[in-house]
Amino acid sequence: MSRRLPLAYLTVLALATAVPSAGEDPPDAREPSWRGAGLAPSWRRSLPESEALRIPTPITRDEEVERVTLKEAIGIALENNPGIAAQRLALAGTRTLVTDDRSANLHLLKTFRTGTTATVDFLNDRLDTNPRFQQLRPEYQAALNLSLVQPLLRNFGWDFSYLIVRVADQVADAAVYQYEAQVADFVEQVIEAYWNVVRTRENLEVQRESKTLADRTVHENEARVRVGLLPPVAVLEAEADAKSREEQVIQADNDLAVARQLLAQTAFYRPADTFVPRTLEPADEVVPEDVTVDIEHGLSTALSNRPEIQASARGILVQQLNERIATNGLLPRLDVVGSYGVNGLSG
Repeated sequence: MSRRLPLAYLTVLALATAVPSAGEDPPDAREPSWRGAGLAPSWRRSLPESEALRIPTPITRDEEVERVTLKEAIGIALENNPGIAAQRLALAGTRTLVTDDRSANLHLLKTFRTGTTATVDFLNDRLDTNPRFQQLRPEYQAALNLSLVQPLLRNFGWDFSYLIVRVADQVADAAVYQYEAQVADFVEQVIEAYWNVVRTRENLEVQRESKTLADRTVHENEARVRVGLLPPVAVLEAEADAKSREEQVIQADNDLAVARQLLAQTAFYRPADTFVPRTLEPADEVVPEDVTVDIEHGLSTALSNRPEIQASARGILVQQLNERIATNGLLPRLDVVGSYGVNGLSG
């Protein structure tokens, strides 16, 4: 008993401090209630929450079903899919970076193809002080300087200064080709999702016809058993096969529902701005046709036109240009420097 009393006493004391009295307001559940919590700074988000991140309540869905062709499905998907929209925003920008820097002085710099750097500085200074021996108040000092720097080893070479520009151009071209490759892959996903709906829809019809034939077999076997043409076990076998066909119908129906949802999520068509996009029902039918595939021609066409190949080629060229720049950076620096300046003083 002597060891349990302090524990019970501490428990009652903790409950007494945690429960507010009748005259006090209950603490806010959002505020920290543990001792010493006031020493830690409270963190609050400074930016408002975006409306795009909020899940609507209740969840809205588009109950309409729109029949579309394959070309219409591809166009809807390219226009509404969030992933493609994000890729378009990632490529938005400009090829030329313009910086406007204003100051009291004027500096002009020019880099030529050979690595020569020309600099023109026009400097102005104003000084005003109150000593008696100061003859000019205020005092203006102006300077005009011209300097030329010609590298002889590092950063030297015809068209060397344009290597960085060529690297930037190739990187931009590679980004465009990568975007085209992603769009091509996305179009392939839309096509597969479209024809998967057609395939599962046809498979459901086949499974339903198979279930109908299995039910007919059950009735026919029952009639044959009644007249003594078949043993009673034949009816049980037919019923088991009918149940198996019924299971296949349920599975085919579920596959069709999943395929339709996949096509709807890929296209993401929401004309009514609902949370769940509208269901797209393929209008094209499967038409058997003979297709002759020329493997050699297909490979040559893919190697010459596929954007992934073009992007990889640009990436290799960028690495080669960076190698030239890095190799030149290992050379010692030896420059020829010349300058000429004119200073002026007035007051």
